Amino acid sequence: MKLPLEQYLRRRSDAGAICAALALAGLAVLAASASARADDSDLAGLQPVIDRAVQLVSPAVVRVIGTEQTAEEVAAAARAERARRLRETYSDEAASSASPAEEAAEEEQGSTKKEESEAKAKTHVRTGLVISSDGYVLTTLTNIGGQERGLKVELADGRVLAAKRLGDDRRRDVVLLKIEAVGLKPATAAPKAGLRVGQWVLALGRTLPVAKATVGKGILSGVGRQAGLAVQTDADISPVNYGGPLVDLRGRVVGLIGAADVAGGGGRTGAADQFSSSGIGFAVPLEDILAELPELAAGKHIEAPFLGIRFNMTRLEKGATITEVLAGTAAKASGLRTGDIINEFEHHEIESPFQLLYEIGSRRVGDRVEFKVQRDGQTLVLHATLQARGAW
Repeated sequence: MKLPLEQYLRRRSDAGAICAALALAGLAVLAASASARADDSDLAGLQPVIDRAVQLVSPAVVRVIGTEQTAEEVAAAARAERARRLRETYSDEAASSASPAEEAAEEEQGSTKKEESEAKAKTHVRTGLVISSDGYVLTTLTNIGGQERGLKVELADGRVLAAKRLGDDRRRDVVLLKIEAVGLKPATAAPKAGLRVGQWVLALGRTLPVAKATVGKGILSGVGRQAGLAVQTDADISPVNYGGPLVDLRGRVVGLIGAADVAGGGGRTGAADQFSSSGIGFAVPLEDILAELPELAAGKHIEAPFLGIRFNMTRLEKGATITEVLAGTAAKASGLRTGDIINEFEHHEIESPFQLLYEIGSRRVGDRVEFKVQRDGQTLVLHATLQARGAW
């Protein structure tokens, strides 16, 4: 059967289009294959660069050795930490919940239990990072918790030295140690301003009983995370390697790997496990840690700033709606009320509740802040001085 001329031409045109599409698809597959081969080749070409970067930073990667605490010691450390926070938040009188006789009995009982536990003490090994030639070493609160005594540092050359605990930053999950040593090779910080999402990074740790540091490879997958405290990476990171460096391909330290937490949860075991094996890891920029080094070296405990509110994190509109104002906090003193909507904080418009979390968390305890709220159709300007999170 013969087809009309127009129908015949239309079918020829359709067949041509199909052939052209198949040809383009084939070319795309070939291009993708070639691209994949090029990527593999690029990765192979990176190996000498990676080896060089690891070689540069490895002398600064150390083992931090601590004594595992018994349940009694953990409880005693928790009581001491709570008392310290209460003293900072309220007063010495508010922190003393027991009578002098009760405290003396508890201290005597604790001493007996401590003597019993020391005979059963075990050690654990975590990672640390040398940041000065004269013996300043960083590790994380997650690694050593409240432990004050019995800490040691094993250097890359095998020397084991006693370590003194100095200050810490609970937001950044950072603690500073000091060993008596000179002539060490400290880590060099990568400029924070030059960090770019997508750049290659290496995660180093030194906990295994082998001569070389372990290395995980990945990219920098985010910056300005955790209220601006941390960068994010997809490099493989084991929680036992917290305290180790995240390194760029020039051998400079991007940041200290840890469990940075805007709420100041440093030292919690759960924080270490939260993102393990999930393809997400955090590191605090080394530049930021070095900026607060004088405070840490002086033994200061840097707390997370706290306004004293809870707010709706699912709100889709601009602003953050207050769902609770906690008694005795800066928020309560400022005049904030449940139902208020914070639209501006320190002259920054609040686009979402997460931005308010960022604005509060990126400041320091003692900072006086200004914010605008919407209440009953009116705009109010309020002020508050941020407190330490303390007992809340």
